[in-house]
Amino acid sequence: MRLGRSRSLTIETSSKRLVKILTDYDTVEENQGYTNVPEKHIMRATIASLRRHPEPIIFKLVDHLNPTSGLRKARDLANAALNKPSSVQMCFDPCSNPEPGVAGAKLSAMTQALAYKSIAIYENERKPVQTRRSTSVNLAAIQRFCEDTYQKVPSESEIWKGLRTRDLDKKCQEFCWKLIHDAYFVGKRWLHIPGYEDRGYCKHCDNVVESMDHILFECNAVGQKQIWELTKSLWNKRQSFWPAPSLGSVTAFKFINDPNADTRLSPGDKRLFAILAPESARLIWRLRCERVIEKENKNFSRQEIFSRWKSMINGRLHTERLATNTKFGRCALPPLRVKKTWEGLLENEDELPDDWSGAGEVLVGIGVDPPS
Repeated sequence: MRLGRSRSLTIETSSKRLVKILTDYDTVEENQGYTNVPEKHIMRATIASLRRHPEPIIFKLVDHLNPTSGLRKARDLANAALNKPSSVQMCFDPCSNPEPGVAGAKLSAMTQALAYKSIAIYENERKPVQTRRSTSVNLAAIQRFCEDTYQKVPSESEIWKGLRTRDLDKKCQEFCWKLIHDAYFVGKRWLHIPGYEDRGYCKHCDNVVESMDHILFECNAVGQKQIWELTKSLWNKRQSFWPAPSLGSVTAFKFINDPNADTRLSPGDKRLFAILAPESARLIWRLRCERVIEKENKNFSRQEIFSRWKSMINGRLHTERLATNTKFGRCALPPLRVKKTWEGLLENEDELPDDWSGAGEVLVGIGVDPPS
């Protein structure tokens, strides 16, 4: 710290979290070794410098829109430092003071999740993980889809973060994660195994290589096209804008937006799409596995496809209603959020009570007619 040690120091910031980390030395972040803090070595060095300063230090919260606060100039200087070439090293000495130099998390604060994350960070620093080629290709395809359809290009980290939402159950999160990583053993992966090459081709599409894109969006077997038509018809009860089914629409559901509309989609509409697109894609995958493994590639009937799809949607609706129970405390879903998500889609909705989302004794289901 270049400021004289005999002078008091006033630090202006718009971040309440930063003030908490820098002032409350017994915070969870310090006890956990700053595992969840970006650039933790810089944070530890900063705290070490502040602790060594003998005069009073005042933290002042300011509005980030205040033009006189000097925050914009500070951000410019910080960005300039971050944009320096990697050969320019920033000099920090967090171990110059014995107390701040103690690194790592306290054993008393250690949890299984924290230990796993700390080990992963250590391994990544020791040997950075290389992104798989198929993952990079899929992420680039998702970004192109978002740019063409939503006129927005999310970063790779935003795409991954979008999957970690409470609107998606764990099985759907895992499904989307594996889709992006191209982790399912289908298509070309069978072509290199002697005696099993035929498993790599679709029996319903003139022996086309059965990739996940083909299974979910192109296959002529009964189920794929019908499920997307049912999903579209349900979605069109709320919105006319319908992004074409693809890897991008299924995994980048968080960024759905109608670029031609004057207003943005409501949170309820976005949440509905975040449920419909991944759940429908996962149902197509499950039906394909049943058809290939259990039914010897015999097609399902159209009525069976409709019944399975409607059961899946009603099951999700029922789960959401159960999740509004106050016994779940802070984890309970707000009834209004559930209501805003499903309004306009329910059977005999005009006859339902206003509190249908939390009324367990009321039968609620999706109002969709079977295919003709």
